[in-house]
Amino acid sequence: MALILARGDAGVLEPAETEPVATAVAAAIGAGKLGQLRQVWRQAHATRDDDARAMVRLGRRWCRILGIAPDQPAPKADPAQAGGPPSPVGQAVGEAAARVAAASAAELAPPPAFPPGQAQAQAENNARRQAGSAASQVFTRDPA
Repeated sequence: MALILARGDAGVLEPAETEPVATAVAAAIGAGKLGQLRQVWRQAHATRDDDARAMVRLGRRWCRILGIAPDQPAPKADPAQAGGPPSPVGQAVGEAAARVAAASAAELAPPPAFPPGQAQAQAENNARRQAGSAASQVFTRDPA
């Protein structure tokens, strides 16, 4: 969820693509915590990639906001809960991913084909322009 929302703030994703995630996360952790996390990822955007110390400091701040002890091992996953339905945040992330995929597919769609005969006419016009340009360079008038 953080990567999706941070990409929205960076202008990589559109608000329509990130809105379901922001709504679900705010419902899950509260708007206040989401705002604090937003400040962290915005600071990360402004941090140099090679500034490991600053990035670790931001990571620790992230953990404190979420009530996670950064120096403790991650809790073990409960196998009994695996394979169940996704959480509301998981569903929102899936919806956002589908919106992004749909937008990307629309951007990558091939342009419409030329009407019959238009492609040939366009090629002929291009050839005439190139020939004219070449002729003007070769057969220029000598001012002398």
